[in-house]
Amino acid sequence: MKVQSKKYSKYITGVASAALVASAVAPVVSAADFNDVLENNSHKPAIDALSNAGVISGYPDGSFKPNKTLTRSDVVKLMGKWLVSMGYEIPKDYKTNPRFKDLTSKSNDELLQSAAIVKDNNVFKGYEDGTLKATGNITRENMAIVLVRAYDAVNKTDLLTFVKEEKFDKDVVDLAKAKAEARPYIDVLDYFDITNPAAPNFRPKETTTRAQFASFLYKTSEVEKPGEETPEAPEVAEVTAVEAISDKELELKGTNLHLLKAEQLKVEGNELVSFNANQDGTQATVELKDELTSGKEMTLTVTTKTEGQPDQEKTFKFTYELKVGKVVATTTQVNETGEQFLEFNVDGKLADLKKLNEAGYTVEFQATKNNVLKNAKTGELNADQLNANDTFSYKVVVSKDGKTVESDLVDVKVLNYGSYVSTINEVTVTQGGTTVESGKVSLDEDEGKVTVKATKATTVNGTSVSNPNATYTSSNPSVATVNSSTGAVELVSPGEVNIVVKADGATKNVPLTVVSGKRAAAEVVASPTSAKVLKDKTSDIGLTVKDQYGELYTGALTVTSKDETIATATIDTVTKGKSAVHINGVKTGTTEIQIKAGDKVLSTIAVNVSDNSQVATRKLETKSASDDLQLDVMKGSEDKTVELVWKQYNEQGFYLGNDLIPVANYTVTSSNEDVAKVSKDANGVITVEGLKAGNTTITIKEGSVTRATAEIKVVNTTPSIASVSFEKTEPVTKVGNFSSAVVKEEGIKLTSSEYKAKIAADGTIYIELDKVDGYSATEDVKLGTIATSYSGNATALGLKVVNGNITGTATAGDNGTIVVKVNRTDETAPVGTSNIEVSVPK
Repeated sequence: MKVQSKKYSKYITGVASAALVASAVAPVVSAADFNDVLENNSHKPAIDALSNAGVISGYPDGSFKPNKTLTRSDVVKLMGKWLVSMGYEIPKDYKTNPRFKDLTSKSNDELLQSAAIVKDNNVFKGYEDGTLKATGNITRENMAIVLVRAYDAVNKTDLLTFVKEEKFDKDVVDLAKAKAEARPYIDVLDYFDITNPAAPNFRPKETTTRAQFASFLYKTSEVEKPGEETPEAPEVAEVTAVEAISDKELELKGTNLHLLKAEQLKVEGNELVSFNANQDGTQATVELKDELTSGKEMTLTVTTKTEGQPDQEKTFKFTYELKVGKVVATTTQVNETGEQFLEFNVDGKLADLKKLNEAGYTVEFQATKNNVLKNAKTGELNADQLNANDTFSYKVVVSKDGKTVESDLVDVKVLNYGSYVSTINEVTVTQGGTTVESGKVSLDEDEGKVTVKATKATTVNGTSVSNPNATYTSSNPSVATVNSSTGAVELVSPGEVNIVVKADGATKNVPLTVVSGKRAAAEVVASPTSAKVLKDKTSDIGLTVKDQYGELYTGALTVTSKDETIATATIDTVTKGKSAVHINGVKTGTTEIQIKAGDKVLSTIAVNVSDNSQVATRKLETKSASDDLQLDVMKGSEDKTVELVWKQYNEQGFYLGNDLIPVANYTVTSSNEDVAKVSKDANGVITVEGLKAGNTTITIKEGSVTRATAEIKVVNTTPSIASVSFEKTEPVTKVGNFSSAVVKEEGIKLTSSEYKAKIAADGTIYIELDKVDGYSATEDVKLGTIATSYSGNATALGLKVVNGNITGTATAGDNGTIVVKVNRTDETAPVGTSNIEVSVPK
């Protein structure tokens, strides 16, 4: 031994951090006793110590596989994870700048991350040729280098210099067999007795097994950093009592319980989900994965860990007893067909008949309708006695040892789940041939009739329904009336009105603004706004046309040329906001094309005509003038590809035609094939397909000579939830089932007005792309979710999100707050929250 016995700060600052280091050594968590680590194994003390500390584990079959050889990839990954656990960050360019020559951006992502962090922090340098050789085995001399470099990186030390200045008796006798670079690192292991003095041959060129690495890791973790005093012994947690307070929850009492960790607790035949202690450590709760059996004695084992001392185990016996306090009948509607059971809650949780019976309780369902119950003990209904639109009431009586608890009577309605509408998903508003998106409709008779129609709905069992039967009412007949069965709206006067659409149990409000102006073209956007045209040739310019309410316009416009001796023009009829101007060059010169609605000029196009057909330059540009060099990879986007051609221009910049790209002599490439890929055809057309957001350069080369380039930008315009307007809710003050409309689709605003948010039955907020009712994870775009939590004295309210409604069951004495949150996908911070107060008298 060459160092003093005084304790210093450890290489691994705490066992919890070391657990991450061992992830490559111990891929699967298991018990400490391994069936293939014998008592006489020299590595057993290190394996046991690290296993008892929760640092390493074995395989599901109970083995440790001590003789399995570690690869260079294994060591890079585990050291990378460990550096991250110590606060080091993965370099942002780990993927675009692989640190080793034999890694590419397509290599294993975890390996790329670890390779970057260990290389940048001088822990793992690789071979002189810049390669990693990940699949190669790690030699003992290289392992020595990695361990010492990692120690220095984290503890800000220089062990090579420290050991070099120390005089000590060396145990390793085959140091000369190691490469020169590794010898001082092996000296460090020798100095701290990490090598085995009883086995003086270090065998630097040999590989490293899992058992050997465990010994090296454990001994290195015990190395003391020179110059630091040993910290005082930590406080120790002590459990004094255990009680089962529910079928999945234990309450612990004791001292310093906040120092305990979940892995120190074990319940026979069960698993821990969570462990939480109060601030002073006198009380803690344990949540279990599986429910406890009433009346069955169980054992909790607590392992107390104290540094420098053997682990101490203490067992506690406890028994869960199922008790019935409050019984609430919860079923309010049933289907007219199929096997069905009435349900009830016990103390705010859905009752389990089997567990109640096992605990000695008897259950009886009672109904107001004769023969509706097929089995009064289970609540099974007699389907022959169920007819749509019938109603009956029922209650539940629970008894044990002469004590009876019964629920109040609850009304039940019989429905046809396949046809009974629970949600109206879509309502369309049309006026004449125009689909109204803005909600503005015109009193002008020439604009045509206004119709409001429910077009998509969902039934109770989730079936999508097109054009469901609905009724329509007007909130303000002085502004507009509506035919209750057809949805035909009669406009009366300017103002605001809501058309209320009802289908079975679903309601949807459609706000309309009645205006007096006739729809007219008000805005024309030409793309592009100028045209260079050759004599006797035609150039087409696309138009987008909207009316004064922002709707896509359908109708006629006129077009004129200020000088028809230079150029003439015609225009197509506008259909759903789209049209085109066709400009014909007559002679050399300039003029202006005007697009008009009556006498009003809505847009102009500057025209320049040339008769020069001599090719002067070539440019790589979009085939269509209406396209651009920006692609959009949003799901469902029609702008994921663009066609490029090598266009010919005269010296004035006039387009003459396309130059074919000789396929045999020219190559076309994308500088970043992860962002966009490129292909070409025999007609000189280059197709670029966007893959992910980023930038790339499309290049045409003849041999090694660059002939033309085009810069492509790829974006992802998937919108996100910008804000949420919650509905006004009333407090929950009565016992029984409740349902509150909290969020409606129209209350969810997105970052893009091009799309509208929809709410699925489970509260998923999404954009519908497949034109099919209901959310599809593969076809539609998920934007976020509606979720709930409860803070109060009730153990559970049975909260559910159904579309934008929050449902649950309140019991007497419940007092607290339901918090409704809207979260964006992959974000924990909510966009908005709303509270529903719960205050039910006892």
